[in-house]
Amino acid sequence: VANQTPLLYMPREEFAEFAPMETDLLRWGGAIRLSEDDFVRFRLGAALEQMEQLTMDADALPTGGAQFCADYARDLLARR
Repeated sequence: VANQTPLLYMPREEFAEFAPMETDLLRWGGAIRLSEDDFVRFRLGAALEQMEQLTMDADALPTGGAQFCADYARDLLARR
């Protein structure tokens, strides 16, 4: 997302983070959801063609996660 690199992904509804992740990927606009069958059979042609038409919004999602984690760790250590 931070590098504006298109992404193919497979649904993983059994993971707790899947729903919010997919919501953000859709908001960003640079991801295409593959069916499990297409993923398993490595049928990527249509999805790869769709990727050429994607319009990604670089500002749709925050990309400062590393800085957030560093600040959080620093704040925790400062409390010692």
